[in-house]
Amino acid sequence: MSNRPNHLFCLHGDLKALACHAWLLPCDANGHVMETWRCALPSDLLDEEHRLKVHRPTAKNRAVQLPDTRSHDLPAPAIWATLTGAVDESDEWYAQGAVAFVNAAGEAAMQALAPANDTPQLSPPPAYSLDPHRSADGHPAAASAPSPCPLRDRDRPLLALPVVGTGAGGAEQKTGEVCKALITQLTAALADGTLKVDVAIVAWDTDTYAALQAVRRAELPCSWPALDASQRTHAKRLATLASDGKLVVFVGAGVSMGAGLPSWGALLAQLWAQVGEEHRPAGFLTLDLLDQAQLLERHFAGSGSALGERVATLIRVHDRHALTHGLLANLPVREFVTTNYDQLLERAAKGMRAELAALPHQASREQERWVLKLHGCVSRPGDIVLSRRSYLRYAARHEALAGIVQALLITRQMLFVGFGLVDDNFVRIVDAVQRAIDAPARDAAAGPRRSAAGEDPRLGYTTWLGDATPLEHLWRGELGWINLPGEMKVAARDLEILLDFVACETTGPAHVLSARQEGALGRELEPLRNALVELRKVAKERPDLPGMARVRQLLSEFGAGKPDTRKDAAEDGSEGDSGVHGGIANGGSD
Repeated sequence: MSNRPNHLFCLHGDLKALACHAWLLPCDANGHVMETWRCALPSDLLDEEHRLKVHRPTAKNRAVQLPDTRSHDLPAPAIWATLTGAVDESDEWYAQGAVAFVNAAGEAAMQALAPANDTPQLSPPPAYSLDPHRSADGHPAAASAPSPCPLRDRDRPLLALPVVGTGAGGAEQKTGEVCKALITQLTAALADGTLKVDVAIVAWDTDTYAALQAVRRAELPCSWPALDASQRTHAKRLATLASDGKLVVFVGAGVSMGAGLPSWGALLAQLWAQVGEEHRPAGFLTLDLLDQAQLLERHFAGSGSALGERVATLIRVHDRHALTHGLLANLPVREFVTTNYDQLLERAAKGMRAELAALPHQASREQERWVLKLHGCVSRPGDIVLSRRSYLRYAARHEALAGIVQALLITRQMLFVGFGLVDDNFVRIVDAVQRAIDAPARDAAAGPRRSAAGEDPRLGYTTWLGDATPLEHLWRGELGWINLPGEMKVAARDLEILLDFVACETTGPAHVLSARQEGALGRELEPLRNALVELRKVAKERPDLPGMARVRQLLSEFGAGKPDTRKDAAEDGSEGDSGVHGGIANGGSD
């Protein structure tokens, strides 16, 4: 583990869907577990009244690890039952339960991972920014065995918890105060330095997520010490582009590797294991991965199965998204592009009730957001692009998809995350864009176009983990290069922290009109809230006035229309609808 400070992340989504080392299960002194959480537990741990049979937390021992009696295809996060449900307790009491969980679960996770972290790696973990078909030096990538632990290569354990006490735990009416206590006490606990862990607070509600981020901005302006001046400048620029609706995110294989999915080389290694040693041709590892996949495709076809279906079967077992998926989904971005087959980005977006339509097979008319699956999806194994033949036929079969990417490259700024920039299909798409927007008389030997001072690069920005690469020179003027140097797992964590900064900067004000979030409002926002309350009264009394539709939209962005408490409902008389975070409609409750 590195000597970097621990970090406190804030996420909007479904805690149960996040890949982590351990998570906090809320319960009361009787061990009662609410319906929301029961699906994530082995059924034999609960009695008929939905109480833990054993391993109940107490006032003296508020966090207790539960046994996992289920069989799993993959290692599952540890579950810690934590006493966080009570009536008439202070804000600090709820936060103390969260700290008890972090201390106990953090120590256990560090002990469990100590042998793996102390054992020298025979080869570096796969880079987020390397091409899946080639190694760093451009040669065919050797197939490597998958890591036995999905988060083994993370710099330190990741612990996750909900905003405790604010659902049915007795503190719903003072959610803002609990948010502030959680941020304050967890930050202090992580700064202690005794443990080497990161913590993610996962908010279910839009207004609660906005309150958490508002507290961080007001109380902890220096919460991102891992970022240097250049990285922080890039992060602020990305936040501005995202908030203005000008950012598109391109998600590569490296992001899903953060959830335990294999690199393309490791995926082929698993497929070769199914084939058996006797069927592998001599020297197959010297082949490019595309050609290895072509051999696999031929073998499976001869045995009556399809390569795409085999790939989908291996990937579907990964059902928890990475922290990076969640942070990207939290951005106010409506268009995503990915070469990944998995559905983890969609899962992260679904957890925050801002679902992504998966193009081209799912219409985007019902959802405001979409993700373009360039190389296919596990939901349609026959369309998966992996072998040499499927790459060669890509342009003919997927011309429409390439056109969408080309339009986005021309009209938006694209942020590349976990993508190596040397995929042949992508390079052809970019070349078409360059030919379309370059002057006909441009001399190719004159060198790349350079952006003027203060001007965005022509195509967007890319994150690059680890050592410097000559690719930066090839893309100069086309892409802004966000370097995250150092050991790969440290750089990968720095990327998470950078995206956490961008997400915090772009979080909308969905807590301002929420009565239960008043404790997180801050004095500087009180005049704004008062003015908005008056405007809400006008909107209720005179809905016939011109422009009231736009007024109601404005109010919804500040948390109106989602009466989290009886006080809210009494103030505006509404039935309640979805709130808005960063311009994206959401709903739900913690």
